[in-house]
Amino acid sequence: MDEKETLEEREKSEIKEPRKEASVRLVQMEEQRAADRVQQNLDLFSGGDLHSLDDHDFVRSLIRCFRRESCPEPQVLSDILEGLLPLIFREKGEVREKVLLVLFHASEFFLENHILSGVLCCNFIMQEWLRDETEMISGTEPVIRQFLSTIEELAADSEFEEVLSSLELFEGIRAGRLGKKPALRSTVSHALKALPGNSFFNKVFRNYPQVKEDRELIEAVIDYFGSACIPALLVKMAGTASRDERAALLKILHSYGDALVPALIHCLDGHPLWSVIRAVLSIFGELGDDSNYRQIKPYFSFPDVRVQKEALNAVTHLNKERRRERYLLALPLVDESLQLDLLGYLLELKEFDESFYNALWRIAGKRNTFSFTRALDLLSLIITGLKAYPREETIDLLNEMHSDYLHSIGGAQIIMLIDNALSTVSPRVRHSRAWGGG
Repeated sequence: MDEKETLEEREKSEIKEPRKEASVRLVQMEEQRAADRVQQNLDLFSGGDLHSLDDHDFVRSLIRCFRRESCPEPQVLSDILEGLLPLIFREKGEVREKVLLVLFHASEFFLENHILSGVLCCNFIMQEWLRDETEMISGTEPVIRQFLSTIEELAADSEFEEVLSSLELFEGIRAGRLGKKPALRSTVSHALKALPGNSFFNKVFRNYPQVKEDRELIEAVIDYFGSACIPALLVKMAGTASRDERAALLKILHSYGDALVPALIHCLDGHPLWSVIRAVLSIFGELGDDSNYRQIKPYFSFPDVRVQKEALNAVTHLNKERRRERYLLALPLVDESLQLDLLGYLLELKEFDESFYNALWRIAGKRNTFSFTRALDLLSLIITGLKAYPREETIDLLNEMHSDYLHSIGGAQIIMLIDNALSTVSPRVRHSRAWGGG
């Protein structure tokens, strides 16, 4: 019984195998016929025969050409794009819609693979299409978004003539200088607003101003977008160590005139990187406008000492009569490395008024936070300043400090300084008491 069943199964299997092979061959033959038909249509299409576009399978095959896994020879892709160009001027909207569909996928392929020649070609075709198109046909919005992406990619590759040509076309449509239906004009206007972001501008300014042959074209892009470029210019300025580059960037920034300061303030409101904040503060200093002090003041206490230092530098360029007052305000707020410089400067002025005394008290109150490496220098300057104030409060503070450092490691030098100060202040206080009692 088992042998009989096995024999029957073997016979069935032998019958199925030829059928399966025949089925596979049929599928392969059909696939080959489809491929031959597509190639024939592609040859006709490349030769100018547009009837092939009526074949939906052919249109889909064109799209498949712009996929990495099925990409044909580069010459074939070039032939497809050349074949698309005359079709954008066709009166039939259906033809132009099919062109846009293929163009979208073609540009997507070239952008994803960073193939500059393909991006340039797609950008050119898109320019020609949009210059001629008047209606809002199907596929317009996604293709315009791809158009913007080609502009950004071309900026990254320093193809600024094409970038400017594209921008001028967009601006002509937005401004109504080219005859477009309201829907198309509105779509272009909204798209143009989305372009000037940091990603785009960072690509535009990447080699500015080092590459001299691109300099005029880049400056034309800057003129086009106006103050929207300022944040990216600041990022560029923050990242350069070259004086020449910095001077060129500052020249552009100063050219914005009255629009510069509001843009700088807006940039600070966005909480940028410390390097950008420092660049903004340096510009405030170079402008020398005292009304900008209120923008500088909050950065005395910024966590990064490099920003604090730039804030103090900016103050030196503002109202000279108010510089000391502002330094006194900054003294307890800035890093101790900067406190050393400020205390030295303020002591040299020899203006021992109440405001300086209060500042000394405030900074002396933070002595427990002083680092070991700077404590002696800071305390030395504080004690030197306190010697100019023969008061009971001064003696109390010095005695308090004496107790703090009497048994501390390395406190001997500080104790000597305190004792020296007390030997100066105490007699003057006693004399003042005696004089007051008499």
